[in-house]
Amino acid sequence: ESAPGTWQVAAEALAARLGELQVKRDQIVTIDAHNKGLDQPCVLSAHYRTTPTGTPTPTPIPTPTPAPSPTPTPTHPHTTCQTGTVAFAPSGNPLCLAWKLRERNESTWDYLCGWAHGVAEGRDVLSITGASSTLASGARGLSMMVFYDGAIDEKPAGSSPRDLVPMEFVHSSSESWGNAADALVRALVRAKIQRG
Repeated sequence: ESAPGTWQVAAEALAARLGELQVKRDQIVTIDAHNKGLDQPCVLSAHYRTTPTGTPTPTPIPTPTPAPSPTPTPTHPHTTCQTGTVAFAPSGNPLCLAWKLRERNESTWDYLCGWAHGVAEGRDVLSITGASSTLASGARGLSMMVFYDGAIDEKPAGSSPRDLVPMEFVHSSSESWGNAADALVRALVRAKIQRG
């Protein structure tokens, strides 16, 4: 979890921490943006499995030799790539956490979701997440982030058809998180959404 002052700084801190932990692509479950309200720290949390998916028995992590810590390689003002050392050598792909951030003080969630879907097209998306917050500019508004594996920024030829299908979204709102979650589940059932 990281909680510096802006979403960009929080993402950079999260990428560095995942690199230190040597988390791989197939260990990531989701990345979430949240805060305790306007004018509060931007918090990003990554939820991950302790063993890469498909690994029957975890390989012990060798004691690392001291090496310089990885440094972010900026590829866009709101995209940074961070790599870590492979910890479970025979299995799992190293994670190169990359992201794009859009902040708007005069926008809607529908607009930001449309933007995120455009960013996600052709990429190995780890998470799409957003929050109401105080923006880097100091204004109050909405922020949306798309996290993806930057090891391959664009999908190679022969990618599974699922990776090329346009994205859609459903949402819900309510006076409580429990009611909003129930409404979201009902919306997913009505839309006949399946796991894969």
